[in-house]
Amino acid sequence: MTVKAIQDANPGVDPLKLQLGKKIVISAPTAAPVVKANGTGAPSVDATGEVIYVVKSGDRLEVIAKKYGITAKAIADANNLKTVNKIVVGQKLKIPVKAPPPTPVDTAPPAVPPAR
Repeated sequence: MTVKAIQDANPGVDPLKLQLGKKIVISAPTAAPVVKANGTGAPSVDATGEVIYVVKSGDRLEVIAKKYGITAKAIADANNLKTVNKIVVGQKLKIPVKAPPPTPVDTAPPAVPPAR
């Protein structure tokens, strides 16, 4: 959600005079937000729908992986990294999307009606 969207949802609130305990409206997003990479570690989504994370100072692969609910090894594999210990500030990492669990398939044989 953008600052402008929050301001638009709260027309009577002066953003320069927020008060502790004052309630504001924050709408739930209707779709997954697309954030442009800005070099600060914010994720972006490329044209193929793949999430790209820009490494910032202090980042560790394990922490990035935890944010996305995947393993550091999964990120390392997706980016052809030889080790999970070596990433650099500004590096763009592809974040593999967790695949949804497979839909169960009914493997039972069809019911046979009783003989008459």
